Amino acid sequence: MKGGRSILTGIGIGAALAALIFAAFFFGIFIGRRENRFFPYLGGRHMYRDFIPKDFGHGAIGTIESLGENTIVVRDRTDALKTVLVDNQTQIRRGHTGINFSDLKKDEQVIVLGDPEEKEGAIKAKLIRVMGSFDKEATRSGTLRLPHGGFGFHKG
Repeated sequence: MKGGRSILTGIGIGAALAALIFAAFFFGIFIGRRENRFFPYLGGRHMYRDFIPKDFGHGAIGTIESLGENTIVVRDRTDALKTVLVDNQTQIRRGHTGINFSDLKKDEQVIVLGDPEEKEGAIKAKLIRVMGSFDKEATRSGTLRLPHGGFGFHKG
């Protein structure tokens, strides 16, 4: 009888500990949700509006303003114009596909990575990534139109 009682006591203590852990877990979820409702900025897990710094080092992020023979002019978020030099070593990609310089169009969103050209005050591009184009009439900030028909974020 004594052995059966110690087994039941052990099972009872184990069940009580499991219930306590279970209750603590759901209490934490409850507090987390309640805190997030009143103080959503305290979590710190959201993207900040200026996640990509305005001074982008040796590159540019922005919209193609004009296309030349071997150059493009990109207008960045500060409305500064940056000249980008393109040569046969420059990789130009749209999604996972390599494209030619002639496939670039005005008003497309691009990210340019490269080296500074001191003499010309320009960026010698190593990589140009085409992100899509914005429909300027859709919303205040524009609606992204992806070239491959993929996912996009639309204000609604």
